Amino acid sequence: MEKRITLPDLNPPAIVSANTYRWSSGGTADSRRRNEKNKLGQVYDWLLTLNERFGLGMSLTCDSNIKGTVVDEKGKVKRIVYFHYAESCHHVYKKQDFRKLLKLIKTKI
Repeated sequence: MEKRITLPDLNPPAIVSANTYRWSSGGTADSRRRNEKNKLGQVYDWLLTLNERFGLGMSLTCDSNIKGTVVDEKGKVKRIVYFHYAESCHHVYKKQDFRKLLKLIKTKI
């Protein structure tokens, strides 16, 4: 029987598994931007570590969100990771997709 890989198996930062539905945003614009930068940095560093550890060949970009892509055997660029975290005056927004990353890691082990 094959082992199923889940996100908790990969020791992600807390923000990846956090339910942000009831979170409140920072009190000032400066604190909100600092929170966004901090959360994105944590996830980016984690993804860099996974990329090196499993030899994924993933290209990462990080601006207001994180996108991870790989080039498949046919030369097509495919997005395998997406993470977005933002705070507004009253809300916290988080959107993520790591399903394709888990599938890729499963092929590497």
